[in-house]
Formats: sequence, structure tokens, C-alpha cells
Amino acid sequence: MKLTITDIAKKTGMSKSTVSRVLTNNPNVNIDTRLKVQKIIDENKYQPNSLARGLSTGRLNIIALIIEDIRNPFYSELTWIIENEFSKNGFMVVLFNTDYNLKKELLYLKTAKHYGFASIILMSAMENDSLASIIKSMNCPVLMLNRYINSFEGDTLITDNFQGGYLATRHLIELGHTKIGMLTGSLDSSTHKERHAGYVNALKAFNIEYNDRYVSSGKLTIQGGYEYGLSILEMGDDRPTAVFTSNDLMAIGVIEAFKKKEMSIPKELSVIGFDDIPIASISSINLTTIRQSYSEIANNVVKLTLDRINNKSEQAKKFIFSPKLIVRGTTRQI
Repeated sequence: MKLTITDIAKKTGMSKSTVSRVLTNNPNVNIDTRLKVQKIIDENKYQPNSLARGLSTGRLNIIALIIEDIRNPFYSELTWIIENEFSKNGFMVVLFNTDYNLKKELLYLKTAKHYGFASIILMSAMENDSLASIIKSMNCPVLMLNRYINSFEGDTLITDNFQGGYLATRHLIELGHTKIGMLTGSLDSSTHKERHAGYVNALKAFNIEYNDRYVSSGKLTIQGGYEYGLSILEMGDDRPTAVFTSNDLMAIGVIEAFKKKEMSIPKELSVIGFDDIPIASISSINLTTIRQSYSEIANNVVKLTLDRINNKSEQAKKFIFSPKLIVRGTTRQI
């Protein structure tokens, strides 16, 4: 017969409310009481029904993590760290993959609201009135990670994408390049808008003319980078001598396009990415890139989320993490 909270209360001589506070990790329980209840739980292999408890209290110990594309190693690396840290604190993480689809994003937000999730971490937001409206209606803490929308008044945690774009472009300029292209993601995203702005600012700072032909917006995938690589190859002698891409997958795609045409990297083209995904450092890729600190970002979003869930009433916070230039083998002096 399955043990219930009532059974545990009888065995420990405590009230059901006290047992419940132990099961929900309530901090207002003394250590002796907690150990006594835990002993009965361990002896009887009790497994609490988290869903039922959540529905009765109006909040599930579940975090919604809404991202764009789990196939992107940047997202999968962050997700792995975030899930681990929340698990240590008694929370489950449910991953929602929008695939850059606003309708799916809105549906996932409504689902989290309907089931009483403890919090939502949104990594997929772009400027949109419908999205802004539903975020304002949420009855749990919402945090934006890796991007933001202007109307959002809550907590945001982002890398300094403008600085990252500037660092990447300045590196290429300091290597002697003046014909510098950029492959960006959608400029409706604050992330890619600011990386592009950093690129433009660096060109201006060194009196280099912006060339529309060298700049394109594409999918944040290897295929997106591959297609851009083919397009600049078609420019012949007037093509860029260096390219900055808005993420590492795009950079790998550009490199692949050149290698398939038997063009040498970095001899024929210097390439720099953004993110420093785990495979960027393997010898066959050896990608020069802009590093984001996965552990620093993930640990801070988990801590801040837990603070919000526990009703720590502080003003909304904005964390801005510093990017770092990592020079490897895909850029060279000319």
C-alpha cells in the first residue's frame, strides 16, 4: 500500500501541514523535524506526487525553459547546466522548443500559465505586441535570457552583444582586413541587432565604409552559413577577405562552403563566429570566436529565478555579461 502524507504524519507524530512543509523544502522547518520526516520517507521509499501537490497549492515546482532551437549547441549547453542546477534545488525543467514560430511560443506561455508553473525563462523573445501582452498577464516570474524586448519590465540576463560584435570586427580590422562581411540572424532579435550594431560601429571607428553587398541575414544554422559562403564566392575578386557571423554554426557553414570549393581557410577568407560552442575548439575546426560564459549565465539565471519564486521583492535586475575574444586558427594577418 502506497504511503501518504497522512501516514507519515501518524508515524512521526506531526501534523500533515508540518510534513507538507518538509516535502516542499520550506525553510521554516527546524533540522530535527526535517531529519525525522526524512527518515520515515527513506525507510518507506515514499515518492511524493508533485503534480497533485502543485495543483492543490496552485504552483508546480516546474520551470518552463522556452528556447528557439535545441539543435543549436549554444542552447543545449545552457539547457544542460540550467536543468542540473534547478534539479539540485528540487525543481524540474520542461523544455519548449519554438523553432522560431511565434504561435508555438504563445501556446507554450499559455500552457505554463494554465498549469501553474513556478517560473518561465524565455530565450526566444522577439519584438511582438502579442508576446508582450501575454507576458504581462503571467501569474509567475518571467525572466528573459540571451535577449529582451523593449516593453519587458522584468529581469533580463544577456551578454553584451554590442561589445561582442565590436570585438569580433575590430579583431579582423587589426589583422589588416577592410573588406569585412557579416552574416547576422534576424534583426528583430535584440541579440543579433546588437551584434550587427557592434560590427557597424567598429567599421565607423576605423573609417571603413559599410558595404551592403557584404551583409546578409540568414538562418542560425550550418546551412545558413553555407549558403552565405556560396553567395560571397560568387562575388569573385570583389568578395570580402573576412567574415563575422552571428553564431558559430553559421561560421562553420561558411568554412564548409569554401572548403568544398577547395579554398583555404584562413588563407582565402578569415572567419570569426560567436558563442564558442564546445566543438569550436576541436582541431578540425579551430574556430576564432567570441566566447559567452555558459556557466556564469546559467548559474545567475537559476539563482535569480529561485529568488523570484521565493518572493524576494527587489526591483527588476539586468545582468550584462562580458564577452571574450578567443583567437584560434580561422583568422590571419593580411
